[in-house]
Amino acid sequence: GESKQVIFNITPTEAIPNADVKYYVNDKENSIVSLSNITNNGLVVTGEKLGSCVLIAECNGKHSYLQILVEGTVDATSPYIVTNGVSYELNVGSKKSTTITINGVPTNRYALTEWKSSNSDVIELETVQNSCVMVAKKVGSSKITVTHPDCEYPAYFMVYSVNEGESATYITTSQNTIRMGID
Repeated sequence: GESKQVIFNITPTEAIPNADVKYYVNDKENSIVSLSNITNNGLVVTGEKLGSCVLIAECNGKHSYLQILVEGTVDATSPYIVTNGVSYELNVGSKKSTTITINGVPTNRYALTEWKSSNSDVIELETVQNSCVMVAKKVGSSKITVTHPDCEYPAYFMVYSVNEGESATYITTSQNTIRMGID
């Protein structure tokens, strides 16, 4: 199958020397993708069979998520959600806005977009169509899930809420979804 290199970034850079990144896939049979060339900075993902899974990178209790879609051939007409970022950091009491784009869906259907915070005590969402304002309520983190009925797969990103003057330690990729074929 097709292979793609995935690069992960650890923030802040002072955390890199003590990093021990572990990767796993939420695929029960572990057969949709295989992982190789594994380092703290990333790995290579190879599509093995059709399906969808999430690659999870874990380092010192922090997580980053990457949605992987393995298709027979990559169909550019299949609608999918694209986020502006894969992670955000906010100070407690602050707000930050973000938007998504849905490739293959007309903008007049964006009103059907749904947003969900995995921890609304930490990050509360104020949403309108493809826009969202994230409100940091207290220290912690939340995985944000964005869905649309025209899209087969959701999009995910992380939001970290910290006290003023502090910074969260986390790992990210430059993208939140990769699509690959297995021809």
